[in-house]
Amino acid sequence: MKSKDRLLGLSVGMALVLAWCCVALGSESADDLFAKGRDLHRSGKIKEAVEWYDKALKVDIRHFNAMLASGLAYYALEDYATATEKFEDLLSFYPGNRSARLYLAHSLLNRGSVEQSKNLFAQIVSDDPTNVSALIGQGKAEFLAGNRFAATESFKKALALQPQNQSLRESLAALEASNVEYIRAAEAERKQRIKSALNNAIAEASAISARARAIAEASQPSEGLSAAQRMSWFELTASPELVPDARGSRTDRGRSGKDRVDRYRFVK
Repeated sequence: MKSKDRLLGLSVGMALVLAWCCVALGSESADDLFAKGRDLHRSGKIKEAVEWYDKALKVDIRHFNAMLASGLAYYALEDYATATEKFEDLLSFYPGNRSARLYLAHSLLNRGSVEQSKNLFAQIVSDDPTNVSALIGQGKAEFLAGNRFAATESFKKALALQPQNQSLRESLAALEASNVEYIRAAEAERKQRIKSALNNAIAEASAISARARAIAEASQPSEGLSAAQRMSWFELTASPELVPDARGSRTDRGRSGKDRVDRYRFVK
């Protein structure tokens, strides 16, 4: 009997301990935990805030504000790779959420995934052409991708929507000035390429002309020959039946036997 009472007492004790642990662990809701993280975040204690966001997510894995704030905290810490993961996780639970898409695009841009961010910014701007943050991000992505004139257009649209943004105004003015220099440099480079191509063509034409003169001169007798020698040379070279033999003289293929003329030599 005593052993049964003892076992019963132990069971009740263990149940009470477990109940106390559950109450202690579950005494704060995900909202409460998130609120503590948010207060720390606002006071600049971002790393500590992340810990509370993680605690909130352990209680409620789908807690939107905790997930969003966690991604923003890692973004503020310039840990763009982790921020990207957080925003992608958020979008897996809340597909199409505009805030998550926008922050994801900025995270991708800052981590160096320019093409991905450019495409995502383009989608956001297509859905909401008045999104200034997306237009600015799109301009940055286009510029980093080498599309400076597309970047200029994005910044112009953003400034039209937010004319009081002095920083954007100055950035756009600097970009437009650099565009002018870029055009001048590109035009100078184009003219230089044309000039080089013309010089190469002239040089090639001169070389061809020089070769042609050399061939023409080689087909004429030397100036030291007399008129008679010139005439004999002309007759020999013009005759289609005379070909040089192995010793440099010429033979007449049109004759045979005793009538064959074996050689023709010039006498200086």
